Amino acid sequence: MWGVMLRSVGQARRAWGKRTIAVATVMGLSVHSVPSAAAAQQWSKAGSWTIFMDPGDNCFAVDQFTGGWQFAVSITAERKQLVIIAGPLRYEINDKPDLIWTIGTEKFSRGVSIVTAVDGGGKRVIAPMQTDFLSKMEVAPSIEVNDAGGKVVGFNLNGLKPAIDELRKCGRELIRLDTGSGLPAITKAQPRNLASLITPDDYPPAALRANLMGRTVVALKISAHGLVSDCAVTGSSGSADLDDATCRVMRVRARFTPAKDGSGRPTRDSYNTNILWQIPHD
Repeated sequence: MWGVMLRSVGQARRAWGKRTIAVATVMGLSVHSVPSAAAAQQWSKAGSWTIFMDPGDNCFAVDQFTGGWQFAVSITAERKQLVIIAGPLRYEINDKPDLIWTIGTEKFSRGVSIVTAVDGGGKRVIAPMQTDFLSKMEVAPSIEVNDAGGKVVGFNLNGLKPAIDELRKCGRELIRLDTGSGLPAITKAQPRNLASLITPDDYPPAALRANLMGRTVVALKISAHGLVSDCAVTGSSGSADLDDATCRVMRVRARFTPAKDGSGRPTRDSYNTNILWQIPHD
């Protein structure tokens, strides 16, 4: 059965101007496997900062700032570090602003930031950072975010160090839970919702306008909670927007029945799948 592809039942369609979008989901067999999901729960407090754990996904420390802004730092189950800002951003959803992050006197330029929607309305920018980013932030008094148009926003980081200490503790526990028993999977992780995972609203606007279509092949790492802890593109559709959208949706929405080791305990696994992005021409 290795490499057999299963086409999802039906295609999602919706009107977009004068065109109809169809997104066909194609699933492959799992290579390894993993467990299930839970909502983010408060882990601890450190001054005005609140630390949350989303099992199988990430730990994050967040604080509220004036002007409707939020600032958060995150450690993922794959030990990646992220910075998230939410508030009155001047970008559109799916924009990839080339931001410059200034901590103290040191500047970091990351061209891989992505703008996503926030539940209940609003927008946020998510930016992956270098592995030493947290260490630099915990000793800096402030951080400023700029783009080609000038300053976007700045944040006072006083009091962040205790929050980062708690965040690291949360991250260590997250990795322990994410790994499960750490033994090889005997019963493979099984997808719960891949057939209905992608909706027409997920089609990147830039790719739609450019009439871009293609198949994105991805390798997923599944945590002992049944969540996607990492997504790597192993076969590109030819469009960076379509590839990015595939992994973004997989990380947020894909759910699996956990893999089990020989003793029936949850453990990590992996799973290969692909998404076929299509725009039918009526």
